[in-house]
Amino acid sequence: MVCTCISLSSCLDKNNLNLSDRDKEEELDLSFDFGMISEKKLEITTRSNSGSAIPDVPFYVYLENPYTEEGDRRTDIFPLYSGKTAESGTIKATLAVPNTATTLYVYTPVSSFEMIQTCEIQNNMNITFTTTGVNAKSAKARAGGEGVFTGRRNAKVIEASTNLYSFYNFQLTDGASGGIINDGKSNDKEVIEAGNTLTSKEITLASNYFPERVTVEDEKYFGENYCTDLEITPPANTEGTFQGAHVWVTLIGDGGFSINNNNVANALCYYTYTGNLTADDAQTIHKTIIYPNTNTKRLTNSASATIGSKIQLLYWDEKSNQYVDTFPEGVKIGWVMISNGIIGNYSNYKMIGNYRFSTSILNSKIGNFPGNYTNGITRWCEEAQMNIVGMENRQHNDENENNDKDYNDILFKVTSDPIMKPKDEIPVAPEEYVSSISGTLAFEDNWPQKGDYDFNDFVTGYSYSLIKGNNDKDVKAIRLTFIPRALGASYNSGFGIQLPIETNNIENVTGGNIEKDETKATIIIYEDTRKDAFGGHGGFINTQKGNAEIAGTKQNVYITLKSNIGLNSFKDFNPFIYVVNRNHEIHLTDKAPTSKMDISLFGREEDDDCSMPEKGYYYRMDNDYPWALDIPSSNNSLNNLWRYPIEGKGVSEAYPDYLNWTSASGHHINWLDKQNSAYIY
Repeated sequence: MVCTCISLSSCLDKNNLNLSDRDKEEELDLSFDFGMISEKKLEITTRSNSGSAIPDVPFYVYLENPYTEEGDRRTDIFPLYSGKTAESGTIKATLAVPNTATTLYVYTPVSSFEMIQTCEIQNNMNITFTTTGVNAKSAKARAGGEGVFTGRRNAKVIEASTNLYSFYNFQLTDGASGGIINDGKSNDKEVIEAGNTLTSKEITLASNYFPERVTVEDEKYFGENYCTDLEITPPANTEGTFQGAHVWVTLIGDGGFSINNNNVANALCYYTYTGNLTADDAQTIHKTIIYPNTNTKRLTNSASATIGSKIQLLYWDEKSNQYVDTFPEGVKIGWVMISNGIIGNYSNYKMIGNYRFSTSILNSKIGNFPGNYTNGITRWCEEAQMNIVGMENRQHNDENENNDKDYNDILFKVTSDPIMKPKDEIPVAPEEYVSSISGTLAFEDNWPQKGDYDFNDFVTGYSYSLIKGNNDKDVKAIRLTFIPRALGASYNSGFGIQLPIETNNIENVTGGNIEKDETKATIIIYEDTRKDAFGGHGGFINTQKGNAEIAGTKQNVYITLKSNIGLNSFKDFNPFIYVVNRNHEIHLTDKAPTSKMDISLFGREEDDDCSMPEKGYYYRMDNDYPWALDIPSSNNSLNNLWRYPIEGKGVSEAYPDYLNWTSASGHHINWLDKQNSAYIY
């Protein structure tokens, strides 16, 4: 029942001691629950230039641009949503969005699309991504199958002066243009094939084989005992004398590296070797440039190649000092990325510290963070019958927080006749697709009596994530993070959360204690907030200016389920504190208590509580003040949380527009914008 709100200080006013439930309903604005998060619908559609649907395209939805001004993928914000398009080429998502948010940033690492689009937040939103720069159709294959190899090839000689394959070997002079591709063209038309060489499926597979910000956890795969450089070997059923192999490379993209990195042009080269290399070979090994610029946002540059530019690699024959088109048996092909190769007079080509090799030993003495680790990984894709190679811009030992080791700063396809596969297999790290929300929980602990409403009796930052299983609405696990921020209370309290999951469907819980006698999964995070969350420190904690700040004990909780469930909402997540005793719980407005609650405490005439449990109304006093607030982060981050009031200063003093938010005159959602800095911590 929705009724006109009457401003009340408390339903305990002397004239209202004997209010009936109907009277309470009429005096309370039951349409307002003090919530600051709303559910919105978003539909993402992918289409090729020809209008066909593109499935399996990964997308991430943020409240802010997920890239820094320097072009690094941000680690301080979480996606509201991530997932892949269905066979229909669409995603239909339900998002938990802060009421104050105005814009969504929708991102895909698949380079054939415009990688970031923005969308004004509305109740129902639609956004379409169409392939750009690539004709999404099957290309005529130039690489053969793994059948009987009978042909004999006559080596095709390419002189060292040919535009694409000039011999660099750190011999560039100022203004040198040799070896630079001009808009994907070359003097040798048989070497380069520009455009129409990739399918949308291949581009999507590459992104899924090297997912953004996901890495293999086992360090052994990056070291000297694993190498995915390609070796020329004859097929098992070769008849006659094996004549060698032809090899092609096709540029796929940069995994989002180019976003906000418009001025960084990484180059891609290859080199060949036999036997074992040494660290000193990094300087002297013969390197041939394939793409001087792989920045997909800078493809109008005169030294650029387009996505889909396919180039036949040539073998540098040292004996004859010339390039030929056939790679002989036993030769290995490695890859090298030159970090920001095109600057000024191409000086970075001459600086070995900017080189990132796929052969790990070549990285062991160079750069600012040397180490015997690879910067390039090759993975064989059986579905597309191609190798996908990913290069990493940062050195493995670089401790920068943006060193994600996802190996997708350059992505390219390698095909050959006959087929080659890497000897060592490095697994694809499984990517978690999630829906998430972050914010602050702030409690008053004096229920069922009025408090001082400084909302700092217990304050914690939180992040909730639904980890998806087989489809977008199928949840297999839940991840919770809590960072305690304040304890402005004298009472002992505990903190927990009840989830909309049956307890008997819980496989395992780490980081919290599950109460097995509850029907719904109820997990205690801190049994004693003072002891467990703040190390036993006494007095008011982080609520009084001038006192030393005490860091709370962060708690990560991971819940795996026996059976996946259909869950796409956080609205039934139910955090609470309990004060003095386990049966004295305080929840968010209209959130039901657990079975351990002493329900006789609700709605007593001598208290300020106006709950009506039989009608589903809980923890209400008047239309102005609840006993708990859930204030979402404006950018879905644990680094951008609500600044709560200092000790003894009510929320309406710290935030002068607070009562405009709770009033029935429009519920002013931007009440957080106006702050009294003297009264907030």
